[in-house]
Amino acid sequence: MSNDKLYDLDFVNEMAGGNQEFVQQLLTLFIQTVPESVKLINKYYEENDLNSLGKEAHKLKSTINTVQIPSFIDKIKDMEMIGKTGDGVERLPQLMEDFNQVIPTAVEQVKSEL
Repeated sequence: MSNDKLYDLDFVNEMAGGNQEFVQQLLTLFIQTVPESVKLINKYYEENDLNSLGKEAHKLKSTINTVQIPSFIDKIKDMEMIGKTGDGVERLPQLMEDFNQVIPTAVEQVKSEL
């Protein structure tokens, strides 16, 4: 596996137990749901609606944990916590910048798997 991939399918493959159809379904779900989450998180960020941003980050967290995006597992947790508590809100601009670079790119990379 080349090192420029942002994601890791080991966990997906393990969960699927060699069932390629299941793997395809999970990846398809990832491709279908993540761009919508990206759009919403950006919208909530622009509107300064931290509570909604935190909730959407929470939903996205399990997806990021399934189709593992190691560089973002901790960051999405941070985004969720900032949304819930307001603590660390000064880190949000950088997190959003990383989010908008990493997550859409991961979606494109997963698309190329299918």
